Amino acid sequence: MISFNEKRRLMGLLPEFYLMAGIDHAADLRGCGVIEARSAEEVLAAAALGLGRREIFFTAHTAADTTAVLGKCRIVAESMEDLIAINECAAPAAGDGHLTMVGLRIVADDFANSRHNAITTSQLRGMVHDIKQLKNISVCGCIVVGDIEGLHGKELGKFVRSSYQTAKQMTYILPCTMPYICVADCMEAIARNEAEHPEDFEDFLTAANIVGMQNVTAFYADYYIQ
Repeated sequence: MISFNEKRRLMGLLPEFYLMAGIDHAADLRGCGVIEARSAEEVLAAAALGLGRREIFFTAHTAADTTAVLGKCRIVAESMEDLIAINECAAPAAGDGHLTMVGLRIVADDFANSRHNAITTSQLRGMVHDIKQLKNISVCGCIVVGDIEGLHGKELGKFVRSSYQTAKQMTYILPCTMPYICVADCMEAIARNEAEHPEDFEDFLTAANIVGMQNVTAFYADYYIQ
């Protein structure tokens, strides 16, 4: 596992991206990154450290967790069941005229495997009608996961490009806005690429930074790497 300082160094090579880290580094990330909380308690702890709701991400499954974190973080769903549960918890806020923004944990079909709890782009197409029935939430933003074990160089860069293309597809399929994109579980792979395959590390950086510039000039999402 690479250190937080090493992650910060690597992020310096990816100027169009921001870092997503864990609760242990919440205080270090104010203004330059975000955290993904692993529990409702971590959401509340990060909020107590001064992080705003746009700086904290949390995948909610239970009604109790969702109710506890409403308004304090960016909530993420990884299934239709999650979306339905979040929609129910968000009813009081919707009654006051405020829709709860919910992101999706999503995987591109080319990188999908059974280990990921996420929605494939092909599944998302079949969910459109049901999502439109959820009147208390607005679905936007995504955390993109995928099977990247062993990838390096241009192939690892291809996964970053896939995160961008997957986010664009999501905006067309639903349709929706895309305030943020996160490339999940990628920092370890980037560090391995540099350490074990230095001969093609520049190929990865070039591919990733091209995607970052495309986002800056056309899509305008906040782009995170975890």
